[in-house]
Amino acid sequence: MATSSGRTGAILLTCLAWIPLSPVAATGMTTPMEITPGSIAESAAPRSELLQDAVASVVVVALTEQFDGRVIEVSIDDYDVQILGAREREVTGRGKVAVGDDPEDTVRFRYRTLYDVVTTHAAYPAITVDGAGNGGERGVPNDATLVGELDTRVASELSRELGGKPVWLQFDAIESYESAQRYVRIDAAGIADFGVEGRTQVRVEAVYDRRQDTWVRVHYRLGDVPRGFAHIAPTVR
Repeated sequence: MATSSGRTGAILLTCLAWIPLSPVAATGMTTPMEITPGSIAESAAPRSELLQDAVASVVVVALTEQFDGRVIEVSIDDYDVQILGAREREVTGRGKVAVGDDPEDTVRFRYRTLYDVVTTHAAYPAITVDGAGNGGERGVPNDATLVGELDTRVASELSRELGGKPVWLQFDAIESYESAQRYVRIDAAGIADFGVEGRTQVRVEAVYDRRQDTWVRVHYRLGDVPRGFAHIAPTVR
């Protein structure tokens, strides 16, 4: 009887070995009934890290370009994610960038980008600066010299992009803020006139460093763009 039992067991094991695995078992996936909170956290963590790495990379690239290639230190405070579709996520957040010789002097920014969960790539972000320096900002009268320099710089850059065609700017609204008795942040909006090519709205964000006597950042966007950012692919500089 012992021999018969052992032979039966061997035959049973042989048969089980030839039973085809289900698609779920073959791929190593678990059914929803078998997922535990621990397994959810473990599987979500790598995806979260991929998203943050991808977003951080494009934000650093954009800021480096917008700060004229300066050596900068960027820290991102948060990543707020909203699901837009099966594979698309909108990621927004805030951060700081150190641009001067003093790490305590930072420029605060907000960003917005799109992330593709399939390719794990993030789109070029829209970035807006909403503060400079560690202390609070205060509104100050517009500096005519700085505004004039800003007008000339943006018009010159637009003209260069158009192959040397003349461009005229008319700022209808200008707001200036000062912080740490060092930085002057200017937010201006108006019209960019391209002559026979037409005209369009323009918004300009700029940060001027009084200590270094230089523009730290000059960034503009064309079209009907409200204060801050309203779309994902802004025109750089």
